Amino acid sequence: MLQSDFEAVYDPAAVEIVHIDVDNISAAALHAHWDVHDPTFPVLVGCGGLFADYGDGYIPYNAILDTEGILRYTNSGFDETVMHAIIEQYMAVDFPVFAIHELTVTGDDNADGRPDAGESVEFVVDVRNSPIAVPATGCAVTMSCSDPTVTITNATVSYPAADPGEVVTSGSFAFTVDAGITPHWATFTFNYSATYAGGTQTGSFEHVQRMGRPNLLVVDSDGGQDDNETFVQTALTALGMESDLWTEAGALTGAELGRYPQVIWLGGVNETDMSDGEEAGLRAFVDAGGQLLLSSQYLSDNPERLDFLQDVFGVTVTDDDGGTIFLMACPAGDPYFGGASMVVSGNQAANNNEDPDILASDGSATVFATWSQAANVPAAVYTTTPGRNAIFCGFPVEANRVHSSAPGSVTVQGFLERAFNYFEGNVGVEPAPLVAAGFRILGATPNPFNPVTRLDYRLDAAGDVSVSIFNVLGQEVRRLVPGMRPAGEHNLLLDASDLASGLYLARLSVNGQARDTHKLILVK
Repeated sequence: MLQSDFEAVYDPAAVEIVHIDVDNISAAALHAHWDVHDPTFPVLVGCGGLFADYGDGYIPYNAILDTEGILRYTNSGFDETVMHAIIEQYMAVDFPVFAIHELTVTGDDNADGRPDAGESVEFVVDVRNSPIAVPATGCAVTMSCSDPTVTITNATVSYPAADPGEVVTSGSFAFTVDAGITPHWATFTFNYSATYAGGTQTGSFEHVQRMGRPNLLVVDSDGGQDDNETFVQTALTALGMESDLWTEAGALTGAELGRYPQVIWLGGVNETDMSDGEEAGLRAFVDAGGQLLLSSQYLSDNPERLDFLQDVFGVTVTDDDGGTIFLMACPAGDPYFGGASMVVSGNQAANNNEDPDILASDGSATVFATWSQAANVPAAVYTTTPGRNAIFCGFPVEANRVHSSAPGSVTVQGFLERAFNYFEGNVGVEPAPLVAAGFRILGATPNPFNPVTRLDYRLDAAGDVSVSIFNVLGQEVRRLVPGMRPAGEHNLLLDASDLASGLYLARLSVNGQARDTHKLILVK
């Protein structure tokens, strides 16, 4: 079944097997999401009724397969073995097709599993011949990388023969990383040449690798990627902050937490908020001076964590509100949140602000937000104990919204900026100025666009302007530098002819400080 607006983006004649359940998502939005994974056809989405013989009758709601049978992306449902059993009924390839089965980082000095500044690193790459392809008598793979901070010292590895579906392992690719790098993502390209009965087949595959470790870890403790961490990471990008993301429920060790000076912990649902091991790790993290922002709800359903809240933050959860409160006020004299208000919104389907917590404070921490609809009882606190830097919010911070009924209400970005000002101020660093409301990206015309759009922006005061364009991996792919501009409204043109279709983020900076962001969708 092809939805009519989807046909405007993809040619149905090129599709072999497609079932799409898009819930009225626009063609542009589909294109933007799927282009991140570089799909070709067939694409299978929501084909539950067709494949009941293979298990519970459920195909992953996002499963992207290329024409050579390689499973490029899935976030739930069957594993690759079952998926390929389905694919083999419809597809066959008369040449070998190789892809990365597993890539392991070894040789890094601190054994943290990623290349850091100044390290000599090896990639051990297991490759797999496609289950629907033909046998290969051998395969040679050459690695390259356009990242100027990477120097490859062993570029080529030869692999043994591989039958269809077989995984083969050989030597290691090796490279060094320049000293002094800042955390970023690097793309490694692997070009292969495989010999088979029909001759020689060539191809390539890519691996995107995090280089270095940022200061900040974002944890979505419900164990699955969803809008929660997306809202937070988008806000962090707008603030010019790099972060790592952890979404595996119940498995975050204290040793891993200890690699970061700052952690944002987004609570999940009741007992999945935090395992016993994670609680112990967070206690040690805070005691060692780590900066923790814990955002939660439903903790009234999670009594095992109440001692943790009392010991670390000096609060108890007295009740959940049943989803009836959503307005908060911040004391005018607070040095970090003073004068702000907060509006949190969500719904049961999103598990977002369904049951925010009503708190009671023992006075050992500062209350910086109170529920306006619950007799001004505490909604959030930050610690004032010397050597301790922690914030607890009895609501999901990713649900922060600006609303006309609440003067001074802040976005997720505005909230996080204030939170990091607290972390800095609490250790004697002068807080950064808050984002000025008058420095804004007004919009993009057209949006979606192909390949040129006009960005309109407003300045309340003259300043040195730059606009950075980021892809969904947080990589800066373009920087536009208009330079000094007077106060008022201005515009500039973005030509994305050389960029792939997909979702991008434009960030306006004035005098070197991030001011505002705007989402862009490029559709080619």
